[in-house]
Amino acid sequence: SSGVTYSVNSPPNAPTVNAPTNSGSTLTMTWTIGTGGIPTSYSITVLEDGVPLAPLTVSGSPPATTTTYSPMTAGVAYSFYVTATNATGTSSASATSSSVTYNPPLAPTALSLYIAGSILNMSWTAGGGGTPSSYTVYVLGDGVAVTTLNSITGTSTTYSSLTNGVYYTFYV
Repeated sequence: SSGVTYSVNSPPNAPTVNAPTNSGSTLTMTWTIGTGGIPTSYSITVLEDGVPLAPLTVSGSPPATTTTYSPMTAGVAYSFYVTATNATGTSSASATSSSVTYNPPLAPTALSLYIAGSILNMSWTAGGGGTPSSYTVYVLGDGVAVTTLNSITGTSTTYSSLTNGVYYTFYV
């Protein structure tokens, strides 16, 4: 019979790391258990441009094989490595993962505003950098906040609660 052998009487072998991912400025790290002893905790060392940070610890019975780190700094490459520990010892370190860089989106450009009938039409161009998951649009009437439009997923939106004689502007 084939399979992976685990033992409670020996230290664990090094875990195998997966490529890290990020959602916004949160780094997600995953790994798989090595052979040998069953881990009771993992120590995860995050590297910022190759410089190690203080280790994170994941423990439990069994411990999870994923954790997160936040906030990532824009333009910095993040990678990680993992050790596994149980009552009989600590594994050698895993190989260092590949890296991922947080590139936040830049401010939108080419803002355009026009009124058609009683509808304020607003559009803009994505500003580069990372891809935003959504935009927030601030509508002002005569320089005073009128409304906030949240979770706009495209590069245009409308606002229809206009008041005659008001000068409208918007920010994205």
